[in-house]
Amino acid sequence: MVHQTNMESPNDIVITGFAGRYPECDNVEEFKEALLAGVNLITDDDRRFPVGTPNIPIPSGKLRNLDKFDAEFFGLSFKQYNYMDPRHRIILETTFEAIIDAGYNPSELRGTNTGVFVGISIMHPGSTPDDPQFPFYLMISMYHCPNTISYCFDFKGPSLAVDTGCSASMYAFALAYEKLKSGEIEHAIVGGAHIALSPAETREYAVQQVLSWEGKSRVFGKERDGFVRSEIVCTYLLQKRCNSRRVYATVLGSKTNVDGYKSQGPSFPSGEMQCRLMKEIYFKANINIDDVSYVEMHGTGTQAGDREEARALSIMFAKKKQPLLIGSVKSNMGHCEAGAGLANMSKVVIAFETGVIPKNINCEPLDTTIPGINDGSLKVVTSNTDYQNGLVGINSFGLFGANAHTVLKPAPPKIKTPFKYQHRLVHVSGRTEEAVSCFLDELQKCPLDEECFSLLDEIHKRNIDGHDYRGYTVLGSSNVKEIEKYSSGKRPIWFIYSGMGSQWIGMGKQFMHIEVFRESIERCSETLEPYGIDLLKLIMEESKVIMDDSHISTCGVIAIQIALTNLLSSLGIKPDYFAGHSVGEIACGYANGDLSIEQTISLAYGRGYAIKQATCPEGQMAAVGLSKEDLESIIPDDIYMACFNSEDSTTISGPKNSTRMFVQKLTEKGVFARLVNSGNIAFHTPYLNNADKYYLDFVKTIIKDPKPRSECWISTSVPPEKKGEHWTKYNCAEYYASNFRNQVFFKDIFKQIHKNAIIVEIGPHALLQAILRRAKSPDSTLIGMVNKTSNDQEEYLLSSIGKIFNAGAQPNLRNLYNEIQFPVRRGTKMLAPLIRWNHSASYYVPLFENKRNAGKNIVISLSDTKYAYLYGHNIDGRILMPATGYLELVWSVFSEMNLKKHTQMPVIFENVRFVRAVVLSENANAEFAVNIMKSGNFEVTEKGSVVATGKIREAEDIDDKFTPQDIFAKSKDKINTNDDYPNKLKHDDIYKELFLRRYCYEGLFKGLHECNFDGSYAKLQWNNNFTAFMDCMVQLMLIERKNRDLVVPTSIKKIIINPIVQTQYPKDTNMEVFRNACQNIIRTKGIELYCPQVTVIPRRKKIQSNPYLESYEFVPYNSLLNTEYNYSQSLHIALSIILQNMNGIVKTISIAEIEVDDITTDKTVIEQIKNFYSGKILVVTKFSKLKPPFNNEFDILVVNDILLKTYREEIKSVLNKEIFIVCIGNLISENLNDFEIVFQTPSLTLLRLKSSNMKYADAIEVKNHELKWVDKLREICRNEPKETVVVYSQNEVTSGILGLVINLQVETRTPFKAFMIDQDKPKFSLTEKYYQNQLSKNLCLNVLRDNVWGTFVTFPFEDKRPVSTLVDNALISIHIPGDISSLNWTEAPSIERTLKADEIVNTNYLALNFNDVMKAMGKMNIGETNEILLGCEYSGVTEFGKKVMGIIEEPVRLRIRSEPYFTWEVPKAWSLAEAATVPVAYITSYYGLIVKAGMERNESILIHSGSRPMGIAAIRLALGLNATVFTTVSTEEKKQFLLKLFPQLNHSHIGSSNDATFYNMIKSETRGRGVDIILNTLTGELFQTTLNCLAKEGRFVETNKLNLNNESDYSNIFINNTSFIGLVMYELHENMTMKMKINKLLNEGIVSGVVQPIPHTVYESDDLQTAFNTFSTTIGKVLIQIKKDVFQPLKIPIQRRLFLNRDKVYIIIGGLGGMGLELAHWLFSRGAQKIILNGRRGVWNGYQAYCLNNWTQLGYKVIVDLNDSTTMVGTEKLIDNAKKYGPVGGVFHSAATLRDAPITEQTQQNFEEVFKPKIVSCENLDEVTRKMCPELDFYVVFSSQVSTRGLLGQANYAFANSSLEKICEKRRRDNLPSLAMQWGPIADVGIIADKFHSMTIYNLENQRIESCWETLETFMLNKDVVVGVPTIFSTTAQADKKKGSSPVETVAHVLGIKSAVKDIDQNKTLAQFGIDSLMSAEVKQIIFQNFKVDMLTEDIAKLTFADLNNLMSRA
Repeated sequence: MVHQTNMESPNDIVITGFAGRYPECDNVEEFKEALLAGVNLITDDDRRFPVGTPNIPIPSGKLRNLDKFDAEFFGLSFKQYNYMDPRHRIILETTFEAIIDAGYNPSELRGTNTGVFVGISIMHPGSTPDDPQFPFYLMISMYHCPNTISYCFDFKGPSLAVDTGCSASMYAFALAYEKLKSGEIEHAIVGGAHIALSPAETREYAVQQVLSWEGKSRVFGKERDGFVRSEIVCTYLLQKRCNSRRVYATVLGSKTNVDGYKSQGPSFPSGEMQCRLMKEIYFKANINIDDVSYVEMHGTGTQAGDREEARALSIMFAKKKQPLLIGSVKSNMGHCEAGAGLANMSKVVIAFETGVIPKNINCEPLDTTIPGINDGSLKVVTSNTDYQNGLVGINSFGLFGANAHTVLKPAPPKIKTPFKYQHRLVHVSGRTEEAVSCFLDELQKCPLDEECFSLLDEIHKRNIDGHDYRGYTVLGSSNVKEIEKYSSGKRPIWFIYSGMGSQWIGMGKQFMHIEVFRESIERCSETLEPYGIDLLKLIMEESKVIMDDSHISTCGVIAIQIALTNLLSSLGIKPDYFAGHSVGEIACGYANGDLSIEQTISLAYGRGYAIKQATCPEGQMAAVGLSKEDLESIIPDDIYMACFNSEDSTTISGPKNSTRMFVQKLTEKGVFARLVNSGNIAFHTPYLNNADKYYLDFVKTIIKDPKPRSECWISTSVPPEKKGEHWTKYNCAEYYASNFRNQVFFKDIFKQIHKNAIIVEIGPHALLQAILRRAKSPDSTLIGMVNKTSNDQEEYLLSSIGKIFNAGAQPNLRNLYNEIQFPVRRGTKMLAPLIRWNHSASYYVPLFENKRNAGKNIVISLSDTKYAYLYGHNIDGRILMPATGYLELVWSVFSEMNLKKHTQMPVIFENVRFVRAVVLSENANAEFAVNIMKSGNFEVTEKGSVVATGKIREAEDIDDKFTPQDIFAKSKDKINTNDDYPNKLKHDDIYKELFLRRYCYEGLFKGLHECNFDGSYAKLQWNNNFTAFMDCMVQLMLIERKNRDLVVPTSIKKIIINPIVQTQYPKDTNMEVFRNACQNIIRTKGIELYCPQVTVIPRRKKIQSNPYLESYEFVPYNSLLNTEYNYSQSLHIALSIILQNMNGIVKTISIAEIEVDDITTDKTVIEQIKNFYSGKILVVTKFSKLKPPFNNEFDILVVNDILLKTYREEIKSVLNKEIFIVCIGNLISENLNDFEIVFQTPSLTLLRLKSSNMKYADAIEVKNHELKWVDKLREICRNEPKETVVVYSQNEVTSGILGLVINLQVETRTPFKAFMIDQDKPKFSLTEKYYQNQLSKNLCLNVLRDNVWGTFVTFPFEDKRPVSTLVDNALISIHIPGDISSLNWTEAPSIERTLKADEIVNTNYLALNFNDVMKAMGKMNIGETNEILLGCEYSGVTEFGKKVMGIIEEPVRLRIRSEPYFTWEVPKAWSLAEAATVPVAYITSYYGLIVKAGMERNESILIHSGSRPMGIAAIRLALGLNATVFTTVSTEEKKQFLLKLFPQLNHSHIGSSNDATFYNMIKSETRGRGVDIILNTLTGELFQTTLNCLAKEGRFVETNKLNLNNESDYSNIFINNTSFIGLVMYELHENMTMKMKINKLLNEGIVSGVVQPIPHTVYESDDLQTAFNTFSTTIGKVLIQIKKDVFQPLKIPIQRRLFLNRDKVYIIIGGLGGMGLELAHWLFSRGAQKIILNGRRGVWNGYQAYCLNNWTQLGYKVIVDLNDSTTMVGTEKLIDNAKKYGPVGGVFHSAATLRDAPITEQTQQNFEEVFKPKIVSCENLDEVTRKMCPELDFYVVFSSQVSTRGLLGQANYAFANSSLEKICEKRRRDNLPSLAMQWGPIADVGIIADKFHSMTIYNLENQRIESCWETLETFMLNKDVVVGVPTIFSTTAQADKKKGSSPVETVAHVLGIKSAVKDIDQNKTLAQFGIDSLMSAEVKQIIFQNFKVDMLTEDIAKLTFADLNNLMSRA
């Protein structure tokens, strides 16, 4: 044959890029190293199948990280990429890498005719997910692989999956080769992929005896026994040579054939057909067999396969002169089946690149019987062998005879040439910061490779979408590197040209080797030569002239700017905007594009020319760090402000000496001032004399045809007064002359620079950086191109170009480094291995699951119909995974493990613990891993954190396991034992009560049909759902609890479930459930819960937005009193009056303002009006601007006094009587006779046009108790007259007329006006002269009070409670657990004076203890209270003057009642501060060590946390008993503290409490014995380690409540006859004997000197936050000093609280209604002990009886009174009855009756029935309490927002409530207590709650009951009479607004933090903010969703907001 393979053609098919994943190798580079090192890539771990899986060999070749994928980059849906075949995911990444490796940006191939050919076989998954919506086709479809590649990369060519078995990928290669060769496609992606996940598939191969059980592919070896299965994903890019940028190899031929029929069977290989295939290829390509130096064989290691393949080769190459080298990569990596062909090719390309053929391994001894090997014609490569540049053949054969062969010719090798650049800039982008950093690091490590860099330059000419980080390096002596986060989207580029002062000697010299730069300087120099200036010589010789001569320096600066502009332009960096400082404006002219280099440099020369012509005096310029305003008052007269650089920087210019003296003076005063080298010229001042005229003439000779300045050129040269002149728009002589002479307005550009701009300063030196940096937006990027201070100018310049790239621009470095021609040669560094991905997230891999130990991941999605019912398990506003839900998950997995349905498998659970709650989210799935051991022990985890543990077993004879039914016999009887009241709760009652406790159950979780009060018997609905049913069984425990703590299950000792019994009942069957409280068993047919335990959890800190509070007050329309109102109040009143005068439900208000050029209204006024109306419900506003001539299409006209005076007549001409004018300004002295003044103050007037001929339809008098007027009103409304109807009341101060008319406005179209005359005046009539003026004003509400007409207006409520006052008593409380900022002093009840004087103590010091801090941090359960009270340890002085110390059971107050046996007299030698450190620490130590543990002399003891107060006390006690003391501390500082405090301690006896090393200390020092006593504080693993330190018969004293509560494992403690003692300190208060004993011990300790004060730190009473925050780091005790002086009165900031007198009686009218019962509950919480519930009928439902039963059991006195308060007799009897129990302290009126109907349907009877419980009852109570209740503190009536806002159908209700308010006003005028509370809709109780408790309307929420009482307390502690809560903006609506919030803000929201995130302490941990377990679950979810970081729950509390911000910045 003739050898013609050296001839190259542009149409040759070449391999240009490749990438892959191989066993244990993440890229080609790692694979290359493994092959050359002879590494066996087969492993025998259990990543695919568990070791011991029967009938299959375990060893295989495995890809790493099948679960990893950068999904975000490829933009597929979650379901697509999560359930996609892992091969399909990985090949997307390798395709991208191969394209990059070829030197292409993927965007270049988008939309091209690129074909995709992937060799791939169907995958058999090891498992499938438990997801009914699992798209199985994504997992098993082969076509999905190439099609997804084509989709993601937008390839338009053919897209095929090829499956020919083991030759699939080579078949795909051959197909791609033919398509390219024929011209059908432009480029080809060829892939091969295989993974082995199914043991069944492996078992099939094993059955066929083709697998090696040893795990070695002994190809060609004598002992070969088959292949090892392996995995690969590999991608190649094929192109024609003419399109290539890199060539690995030329494809000389690639062809396929098939064996056809064979007598040996279909799977037996055919050497004959293999040989024929090779001959066809070699003949067609004219290949000489002597040119083939190596063949990579298919070589599987099977006996027949290797022999037949070798036989074919020996025949084909029989005439070859030299032995043919052969090998097979399967010996190194195993057989990767469909991907085997490309695996072979990968080895070959590696041989080409390295020049070494990697050796075959595992092949010796060789099988010398194989044809060709036996005669030496074939030579196996058994050691790494030099590759001799010959051709290479590659075989690939399919199992059933599909053969493929390819011949490759290597590309020419690289020619080594010296690297020509001293510095080389390279920039790259990547998915993560780490990706970019690794890429750059690899480039820095390797030899400088210009061909590699050129490929990168070509790639990064364009942006790579999805690459979120950019970086550059300047390779050279120092290897500069910088990486930045990249934000996609175009950023505007600004060029800023600096001015004089930027010049320096040698500027530009280091850049002269850059061609573009040098050529620009040369052209400038040539232009200046005729003027006698050799600029090039001055630069190169570093002449000083360039600094000293302003003439030359100006030319130098401009020349450098021209050159840098050209350099950037050559890289494709052109400005979107540009501006210049002073002379820099000349460079702007060049950047504008209409000046040549020659013209531009001539303009620079012209400045110097003009100066010389004008003979300017010697001048000086200087930069000063002051603003224009600051300088004006101090600058000397002969010095000018030349340049306004920024708000705080100005350049001055003036005579040389004067300027220098001024600069020196400023410097001495500490003001920044620096001289600027301006060549002794005072630029931009009159000192230029006539130089500007000379310059003007000169420039006109240069610019003869001026062109307009582009909009991109932002001028700094045009004085404000000349901006409109014609020349300012042109690039002309006048413009430059102005720039030369006038001031520079540089600071004005900052208003125009975009917030996200890339700002590039261009000049010889980045002179303006400091100014630009201070003035720029934080989101912009500032880059200086050159810096004269840099030691390496070229490195700095290149770094600046790199920074431009990092900022988002796209410099084309191919124009900077352009000597490399493509394609690059063989040996050029591969790029694919340098690429890193964002693999932070993991995705589903269908791995085989071992059913012996059941393990299953279960995804819970609320959008899945299977789990949608879990929405109903809402606790405290969170959807929690039910505890019983974990049981069903485990049960289902366990039954699957046993091949049964769980509904047919009885089971028993034992020792179940629920470790933490999991919050379910609508936006994210929860994934639970259920693992069950052979023993039945199980663990449920979520994101790696345990949520539930226990044991499960299958139950036989299940019926025998249940508790006998007879123990529940009495439970059912309790439901019928009391005839006085109902004694069971019905369904609605149960879930009302639970809702009030914040169990917001819905759906299946509201399954209780009825139950008795103690939860011992219930009927529960069965709905075929075990999780919900069992959860409802647990709910019986909630019913029994008398308080309203929020609790969740934490453990269940045993659960017995017989589903066969349960499921036989039809759906909706009400099943009986029994509970035995004594034995703590809950039982129903088929299910029994034995010993379920619950724990209290904190409530959410903020479940609702703060309500908007307001007061309702009388306002005169026009009175001298109105001068009291400021502008804001005036505007508020005026707008309220306007709103009152608008009819309809929805009020649409059009507001106009006059806009005239010279007069405008203050813009803030319109904003204030918008804000006012935006807070109103059902108000729609429209705003417009009026210009003359005016129209009248508006309701409100807003003007100021000047506008009104100026356009008075024009305004009048367009007004009508309905339009209001709001005039801002003082019009009191103005003549406004032609206007009607509605309301006026000194700052505002509300006007209307005077109206005449008012027409009235009628006038109706209304009265509270004579209701004939109702019929007349109804008829009028039915007729709907258009004329006004006046409704009036006269001499009835409690009339509800205002509420009535407000409601009529809402309901009718007829205009109604109210006149309320509550003083003695003429009888009202429409003709009575006295009322004519007011009638003419046509106002809705008209109230005559104290001879002044006015109205009632709502005002924003102001809390007038004093915050700092002298108080009788106070205590420390925290309002929001976890938020230390909510710590404060709170008012406390006074001490009862009945006590003996020596029992009352005035406290001086309060000591903080661990429990106080745990409560404050929200770590300790504190029940339902909304306020936590702190402190129990104190020192102080009794009222007899005795100094005492002690503890009390209640929180410490300023004045306390002492406990006799826990009070000790302070020794004279001690201070009160020292005394306060003693009680708790020593009581605990004596109680634990002496009383309970019986510690004796000379024993040994381990005391953990020895530097804590209790530790110090315990050490003192132990040393006093001559004990051997061991202790632990957490820091070296604490260790030294202890050694100093106790010199007798042994240094080697102090260990660390941070780890388990103390165990070695104890065992070593005690010679293995251990210690006699342990005082423990440690938890977790260290708790178990501590147990092992105890000696035989030792005593273990546990002080840590967490260990006692968490059911820690104590099983080891009793083995050696040891004792466990749990200290529960609060029980001491109940044990008098024990208290006496400890009292004696402590007294003895004081006398003996054993008891000594503990070191301490004292904080002032107003520094609570610091005290609590530093508690954990403070050594010793933390004290709060309340006062120094014993009898000093204390004035501190306090939070006022409401306290009710326990001896008084409080009456609630309507007390048995929902609101009344909740009010009673709240009054009890505020100290009331005796309450009268008054109602029209007795206790008539179970819920009422339940409440009474609970209160009675809690010790409260509750009396149900049925006296009728709507009669005087009934009212008197009610008060008489109440006074039997004590003086009446308060009356709360909450009764109401609704008779809603449109006004056209209302009747007198309806009105009367509404009035009686409201008006009549309230009037009676008013009258009777005046006479009979002299000690009355509170008279509170519940009104409604209807009275001030109206509501359809409630005219009678509005009237009645308005009347109540007037009764309260009358009482207050009589100096009697009164408060009218206008409630809005309430969520939890009452009529609205029963129907719509969760409804949100108009973004408003119904008010939660907790919020109601907080609001009521606020109002009761203030002096306002009529108050209300009109709006609470929906938290849901607010959440919607916050959807764009950052994840960090979301975390803050979860924690209840109200402040902006930026304002809070970034270094405080979430634990310090009070995160609880449920919040941790939410935060865990937020972090995972947003950052793909999966954290352990226990680590979340340690995070700070700084950590979270860090996470967000890295995301």
